[in-house]
Amino acid sequence: ILGNGLSKQQAKILKNKATKFIDMFDNDDGGKTARDIARKMLGRDIIYYVVDYPQGKKDPQECNKEEIEIMLSNKKSIYRKNLKRIE
Repeated sequence: ILGNGLSKQQAKILKNKATKFIDMFDNDDGGKTARDIARKMLGRDIIYYVVDYPQGKKDPQECNKEEIEIMLSNKKSIYRKNLKRIE
């Protein structure tokens, strides 16, 4: 996406071309705001994943290839992450 936000045009393209989105916005307040906006713009039609950054890292540029591969292989659905178990 390049930058700290998803434009309406980018969201439209993503929704027309993909069913999955992996969020790698920066691991800081700006990235969290961008994540919230992107989730709303993409809606529930897109399977939305988030990654956990290695300790002390806040953006993809600080990560090496191996760390990024681990982040991607351990991605989590944001909707599943927000579900609570009801007993």
